[in-house]
Amino acid sequence: MLSESKPTTPLPPKAPPVGTFTKLAYGVGQLSDGIRASGFGLYLFFYYVQVLGLPPEVVGTAIFVAVMVDAFTDPIAGSISDAWQSKWGRRHPFMYASALPVGVCFYLTFAPPAGLTDTWLFVWLLGSSILMRLSMTIFVVPHYALGAELSSDHSERTSIVSIRYAFFSAGSLLVYGAAAIFFAQTTDGADGRLIATNYPPFAWTGALFMVATILLSAIGTHDRIQYLKPAPTQTRERPGLLRIFTDIWSALKSRNFRFVAIGCLMDALMLGAQLNLMLFVYTFFWEMSSDLMTLSFAAMGVGQLVGSIFLAGPISERFERRSVACFGAAWYILFTIVPITLRLIGWFPENDSSLLPALVIGINFIASLGIIVGYIAQGTMIAEVTDEHELETGLRQEGMFYAALSFIGKAPVGVGSMISGFGMWLIGWPTGDSIRTAADVPPDALFSLGILFGPALAIFGFCAMAAYLKYDLTRTKHQAVLQALHLKEESPA
Repeated sequence: MLSESKPTTPLPPKAPPVGTFTKLAYGVGQLSDGIRASGFGLYLFFYYVQVLGLPPEVVGTAIFVAVMVDAFTDPIAGSISDAWQSKWGRRHPFMYASALPVGVCFYLTFAPPAGLTDTWLFVWLLGSSILMRLSMTIFVVPHYALGAELSSDHSERTSIVSIRYAFFSAGSLLVYGAAAIFFAQTTDGADGRLIATNYPPFAWTGALFMVATILLSAIGTHDRIQYLKPAPTQTRERPGLLRIFTDIWSALKSRNFRFVAIGCLMDALMLGAQLNLMLFVYTFFWEMSSDLMTLSFAAMGVGQLVGSIFLAGPISERFERRSVACFGAAWYILFTIVPITLRLIGWFPENDSSLLPALVIGINFIASLGIIVGYIAQGTMIAEVTDEHELETGLRQEGMFYAALSFIGKAPVGVGSMISGFGMWLIGWPTGDSIRTAADVPPDALFSLGILFGPALAIFGFCAMAAYLKYDLTRTKHQAVLQALHLKEESPA
């Protein structure tokens, strides 16, 4: 039953429609997170294990601890942002403040000083990863919340989130482009991915783009501050720690949010483990060259870009959010996990087949078309839950909901990193300078890598689909929520 609670916060002036420039300015900030996600997800684990020689279980543990620290700070960042009072509103102060630390910390993670022992290399990885992720949290949580505040319209929100994910994909493409330059095969045939000195210039290139796009996003949306709702009076009046815990509890009481969160949790477990293993799979399982691997990753980025621009809108207009989210999970299983399973049972071309690269690259492109549509549905579902929550409680807490979602997404990625590290240890994966090609790896270890990467992860996708189907905030119900909120605003007494 819809609540009749009264608003307690003065309303801002009526906002004009969100123009194309504002949408693009908002979306460009997500390019920085695309660089972070692809740079860390694809190269960090591989760099410290295969290039620098740290044991995989040690690297997995460091990434796990860093991600868990980051995940637990997300709700804090969301609560602080929701309650923040300044002439620049609730979101922009944090966006501006994050830019330089994000760039510096991203670079340092890939540029440890030479000559460090394994112990100090672990400390460097742990410390720089934590600082990088905390800096990114200061930007991402308020930035996500800002997207939900820009519009309450169903189609407009889909457009805003689609543009955000399009720039996320563009960030991934920038990483793949930089990889093609910095990790290219040398003239004497050496694999650029295995040369330690290639990583620092790769990192500072990404860092420059991250700083620039964060600042562009903050500056480009600055004129919308006057139209955004200020912190609710109830939120501002609660003490800091009490506010954080009550905000977290308030978010978790939402039934629809819980099911979206469970679905995202299952998706993140699947993705977190796969990202850490992907470079190993392409280098040793598929035996793809550096250039072909970069082309394959680029196909993913192009697919996400095309899907976010051309597919997400029409599909979201035709189907309910929960159906679209399920479609994304099913698409992921079909095109990402099935090919490697077919190889394990001997129904896929061998590595020396000229057909293999085209198949892998094409499958990656097709897979990304559908996967990104599911991700966009997740983002818009959270925006709708925020509206429902405001009607029921009188509180507008985009920051907390997106922070909670970020926490649920990051924590499994950390667990996935640890699973990857200890999984590699359990299968006896060899490391060191002598491991350069698949011929240097025992066949049993290669087969176990395929099992670890493929069939075992599909179960998480099916669990995600089951959770999304429990989300019952349909388009009709959401329209009723928006109408009730509008009546409250028009009748403050």
